Amino acid sequence: MRRQQNQAACTAVWNLITSYVNGKLSPEEERVVSDHIDICSGCREEFKNSLFMTRLLKENLSIPDPPKDLTATIVRTVTPAKK
Repeated sequence: MRRQQNQAACTAVWNLITSYVNGKLSPEEERVVSDHIDICSGCREEFKNSLFMTRLLKENLSIPDPPKDLTATIVRTVTPAKK
């Protein structure tokens, strides 16, 4: 029974780890995740991996600015031509 409770807790935490890393949880959810990863090595490892990947992506993934005429191009494309 204890193992099933641990598995359920781990599943719940794993489903929240990405949101936890991105600061998208309520204070109560943050506390639950934080308390759990303090005592569960498997979930703590998953948290570390998620944190590493998030930081890696933020540092190395550059999103280019859209072209300055993007809005005008879209409007021209979707506006029917006058006859």
